[in-house]
Amino acid sequence: MADLLDPDRHPNGDLFVLEDLPCVVPKSDMPSMPHPYFALRVGDQNVRHYENNGVEITVEPSIHGLATINDKDIWLFAISHLVRALERNDPEASSYIRFSASDFLRFCNRATGGHNYKKLRAGLNRLMGTRILTNQETGGKRTTNNFGLLVDGTTVEGDVVGRGREMMIEVQLPPWLCRSVEQFDVLTINENYFRLRRPIDRRLYEIARKHCGSQKEWFVGLDTLSIKIGAGYEIRRLRYELQKAVDADIIPDYRIFLDRKTDTVRFENRNYRTPTQKKGGAGESKGHNGRILGFDRAYLEAQAHPGEPDLKTVAERLKRSRSLTRKTSPDEPGASTEPASDSENQPISESRRDELKQLRQQLTSS
Repeated sequence: MADLLDPDRHPNGDLFVLEDLPCVVPKSDMPSMPHPYFALRVGDQNVRHYENNGVEITVEPSIHGLATINDKDIWLFAISHLVRALERNDPEASSYIRFSASDFLRFCNRATGGHNYKKLRAGLNRLMGTRILTNQETGGKRTTNNFGLLVDGTTVEGDVVGRGREMMIEVQLPPWLCRSVEQFDVLTINENYFRLRRPIDRRLYEIARKHCGSQKEWFVGLDTLSIKIGAGYEIRRLRYELQKAVDADIIPDYRIFLDRKTDTVRFENRNYRTPTQKKGGAGESKGHNGRILGFDRAYLEAQAHPGEPDLKTVAERLKRSRSLTRKTSPDEPGASTEPASDSENQPISESRRDELKQLRQQLTSS
């Protein structure tokens, strides 16, 4: 198992801190998770055609090859930043994101040696070069899109006050992805995802997180799973790779079971709680209309971190997070529309509403 799982290279929780922000929680957009947008190996030059339940996807490589599942870490880092900014109603939140390369490497549990900076540059090139043609819906819109996984990606090196010489990364996310993030069509992912060495193990976690989610279990046939993984393995090879994952049992939050007689795979949620436990748990104090501390249950389930024992814990974390900037407003996703107390019933100024409106328009029209 040790050779399939990286050590925790930054055990002190220093994922990254930007000014006074708490550590950003890893997030992934949901639309890309069930589909094979990313290759499992560097140098893959194959054009991919994928169709499932009305969704059609064509993935075309550049001279640098297809973007890989490890290159997607840049996406995850940027998405996590953008989600955090939108949750705080940051007026500067946009599809353009600038960050330190060293912060990115720590966030993704990578070593900070010079070789990893070169790999980061190569990943940016593959993300910008890989083209996606899809009719997949995001943000409530279904249009045919042809886009790069990044619109732009630039590296700048120079001195940063208080930090010495740094490599800074500037990326622009595609509008298709931004629409999804703006609608909070995202899922929290386990930080141990970044410790998984095998690309197929990362892909299996993504598929499990999206399809099994908080359910007890999810079944899928080997043929369908092969298409979703996108590696192009023969079934015999796929059985072998899955058996390694079953034996190692290191996929965060989920166990994998392979039935060789029926070629069926079962994903089991390690943290599943029965409906009785969910309804009767002492931790879930419901308010009006079945809300928990003013939040919709569906919103809390989508925002839950793996391992959080109940939805009240999720709600309390969100309350603490939002109290850093302002009281929760009904304009925020999942927020209660129940009348607030006098201390909370403070309207947003017209100028602030205009700022938020411009932000949403920018992300929608980018």
